[in-house]
Amino acid sequence: SRTSIRCDCIEMWKLAKIEMILGFQSFETDLNLTFDVWTVLPGSLDAYLCVTAHWINPNNWVMMKHTITFELFEYPHTDKYLFKILDCVIKTYKLEGNIFSISFDNASNNIVAVRQLKLKYKPICDGVFFIVHVLHISLIWLCKMD
Repeated sequence: SRTSIRCDCIEMWKLAKIEMILGFQSFETDLNLTFDVWTVLPGSLDAYLCVTAHWINPNNWVMMKHTITFELFEYPHTDKYLFKILDCVIKTYKLEGNIFSISFDNASNNIVAVRQLKLKYKPICDGVFFIVHVLHISLIWLCKMD
């Protein structure tokens, strides 16, 4: 039944989450977080937040990624609320000392929330790479293709 399938999926997610947390604890490399918030329909207050971790496996130089959060982002969509959720994700996955950069779009609440994360976690290189807008990444890749 759908109830059984739902329970099985939730149990599988819990086990996968524990495995990811344990895996991140043994990291010898830094990672990039990307996040995006989008609304269900234009003008709707319903929105979702997705956070993905990206890193290079130091053993074989293969780029890895995992979606670590996909959840309802309740109204109001303020920088304070976004900071609270992102901070919770970082703590849950024990990533406090492993974040090299964060990529996101230019929404003002995103910019302010990530600045607050930068102040809290004091990343390497004084956080030069901690705030990377998605537009900038696209331009970097275009320049590398020439």
